[in-house]
Amino acid sequence: MLSTSLAPKREASRISSHASHKGRGPSPLLALLLSVAIAFTGAPLCGCADKSDISLTATMSEPHGSATAGVFGATFTGDSTLVLQVGEQSSGTSTVTLESFSLNSASLESLVSPLNAKPRGAQLPIVVSPGPATKVVFDLGPTELSEAQRTRICGESVLYVASISDSLSGGQVSQVQGPAFTVSCLP
Repeated sequence: MLSTSLAPKREASRISSHASHKGRGPSPLLALLLSVAIAFTGAPLCGCADKSDISLTATMSEPHGSATAGVFGATFTGDSTLVLQVGEQSSGTSTVTLESFSLNSASLESLVSPLNAKPRGAQLPIVVSPGPATKVVFDLGPTELSEAQRTRICGESVLYVASISDSLSGGQVSQVQGPAFTVSCLP
């Protein structure tokens, strides 16, 4: 009887000793295999969400603009769509405030700033809930241009830059850069 009761304890002791590599943690082979598996799958070791799943992401699309020469000088008008999205795993909504809009060169040099910006069919600040993207078209201008500004924006690719702040980031101001486009220049 004594031998049967000791046998399971010896077996358990032998398995425990083998699994922990004689009390020094996991065996080097097990650690190597685990490292290789993680490297090939790219699986993170934590249950952390991607930042875009819990915060506001903003992009700009569909830029348009025209510069018109007139008797009393040149004016710029345009529009662009600001696309705002709060990740599905966010703790709540984000209140987005437009700080400024500008027209910049492709190298991000400010050419016309600030642009008069009015949201079409929306009120400022914009409240964005988690889930699908919220698209807001901004009408830009009219803004008076000097002849030098008109010549410059009519001669190169330009882009809009919007400065926004949002409540999910504690009011931190971020710049949203749109795609480059060519201004339509009318005499």
